[in-house]
Amino acid sequence: MNKPVTPTTEKPLVNNKKKKLKRVASTKQRARAKAITGSFVELNSLLAKQAIDELEDIFKESTLTLPESFPVLHKEYLQQLSGVYPEFTELQLKICALLKVYCTQAEVSAILDIPFHVLQQEIIDIQHKLLLPLPNMVEQTLQQEHTTT
Repeated sequence: MNKPVTPTTEKPLVNNKKKKLKRVASTKQRARAKAITGSFVELNSLLAKQAIDELEDIFKESTLTLPESFPVLHKEYLQQLSGVYPEFTELQLKICALLKVYCTQAEVSAILDIPFHVLQQEIIDIQHKLLLPLPNMVEQTLQQEHTTT
């Protein structure tokens, strides 16, 4: 029943063992490579998350300092404008100060963190208080004051 081992029958047995060893080795290598790749992916995602967190912190700090420093940056103008137009709200004064330095409405909305439609309504209110015929004249009027003062 058992065949005697001869040089011709022994060679396929050795080749089969080598193939099995290669499969085992390549499976282990794939597992190691997969683990290493997983570690790199995990490390990259961790680093990306840390970078995003740091950027968010920087952004939060910068937005926290703007409201605090706003009166300092535009102190004289805000006092002057509130003296001439005491009916202006604090928000309207800030809008005027930003429009005066050539900020767009989109930028003003973002800086003051107010919805765009609220900004537009405030500009219309400013227009009525300044007795101007059109809302777009608010920006022109404020910017002309900037060049004359």
